[in-house]
Amino acid sequence: MSRPDTPAKIAYLGPAGTWSHQACLDLFGRDTAITPLDKDALFAAYAGGQAERICVPVITSTVGVTPYLDPILALPSPCIVAEYARQLDYSLLANRGATLMTSATSSPTPSPMPR
Repeated sequence: MSRPDTPAKIAYLGPAGTWSHQACLDLFGRDTAITPLDKDALFAAYAGGQAERICVPVITSTVGVTPYLDPILALPSPCIVAEYARQLDYSLLANRGATLMTSATSSPTPSPMPR
């Protein structure tokens, strides 16, 4: 853990602009150094001590349980330090003349989850 005079090392499931990034800014402040990492690097950094805290979505109202829950539960001693409840809003953009019936796919963005 950090000494009182040393800032905590915080990493989040990146890239910048994702909901995990926003959660870190809201929870830890804009003056706190936070690092975006992909899933494998994020959990490796935590296991190796390069990150003292990681911010990962576990459950969302959009997708339910995320694919990150199992890696979190596999950690030796996971400790939840905060829950981030935030309304997620999405906008549907379409070409002129499109209807819900003609729109086959929608993709929320930003989303770090593979599709």
